[in-house]
Amino acid sequence: MFYNLAGLLNAAMVLLSLFGIAAQIRTIWRRKADPALGAPTSRLSLNQFASSYLSYFAVFVYGYSITPFNPYLVWSRLTALCLVLLILYEIWHDRRSRPAAAVLWIALGGLALGLLGLLCGGRLSDAGRHISTALILANAVILAQGGIHQIRVILQAGDAGAVNLRMNQLVLGMHLSTLLFVFAMGLGTGWPLMILALSGGSVKLVVLYLFRWIRVSETARNRRLAAAPRATLNP
Repeated sequence: MFYNLAGLLNAAMVLLSLFGIAAQIRTIWRRKADPALGAPTSRLSLNQFASSYLSYFAVFVYGYSITPFNPYLVWSRLTALCLVLLILYEIWHDRRSRPAAAVLWIALGGLALGLLGLLCGGRLSDAGRHISTALILANAVILAQGGIHQIRVILQAGDAGAVNLRMNQLVLGMHLSTLLFVFAMGLGTGWPLMILALSGGSVKLVVLYLFRWIRVSETARNRRLAAAPRATLNP
């Protein structure tokens, strides 16, 4: 009973985080419609969203590689990674840079392979399960450095740009509910998810603090003023 309740809560929090990701997409589209607001993906870290995509992807694969098949992990993360893929597309469309193009194509290829794995029976061999666990652990490191990169971008600019507050709040809630689900699953099975949730949740806490820092810090104000002439020269 506790397992099902925790699983439903985690799935619900992932669904709420989807609204947060959708809010980030709406922010990008609103800025696209009004050039006066600045570049559509200003201050959005490609690094961070690529690592977020990998995080959802890793849990998606993990969910169908363990026994029993975990629908709470699989279907919620599949929906989330598709939405993050849309953000990666918008970043590429806005910047047209080689790194953005490379990340987008890798993400599309990974999604195709992940769906193929799901369609070919869902459950993987023990070797495949070890690979998915290693993928989650590696992604915990990637997710942390992606979040740190986003933090550095905000700190250097003194501005959050297109970064959406609601998305970060809801994603933090998702990480917290994942920790509860891990205890329901048992640490023997869920410990990789615990490490991933702690990694992602920690950086989201810092990003949320920076929204307040932007409002009250004189340092942030000075950095925005210093960046203003460059923004005028490079609209």
